[in-house]
Amino acid sequence: MTVQQMTVQQMTVVPASGAPDAVYTVSFDLSNRGGRAGAEVGQIYVADDRSKIARPAKELKGLAKVVPQPGESRRVSVNLDARALAYFDPAAKQWHIAPGSFGILIGRSSEEIGLTGSIAVPEAIARTKM
Repeated sequence: MTVQQMTVQQMTVVPASGAPDAVYTVSFDLSNRGGRAGAEVGQIYVADDRSKIARPAKELKGLAKVVPQPGESRRVSVNLDARALAYFDPAAKQWHIAPGSFGILIGRSSEEIGLTGSIAVPEAIARTKM
């Protein structure tokens, strides 16, 4: 498949329900615009540019493999747990979640991001013990 044949659209991020460890559910449509069926992996990245320690610009936190038929769109949902938002603080020797805004990015790879959005992490989630 070429890059132009698969597209990602219509991202939503909502508080998770039904999964015991999930905090957010990220959903998006993955569409096959090509003439053949083909496998694609939608990758979900989290960006935290306000961390107290240096972090990568974006971190892979979830993925889903889909095999849509030509012309077909599939709704894909991936749960993110608290660890997807956390960083390890070596001074405190603990995992932490900072409250505030986090970027959510979806694409075929870290270089091919097709959708971006954000979530606001409240204090209640930031206090999650890991």
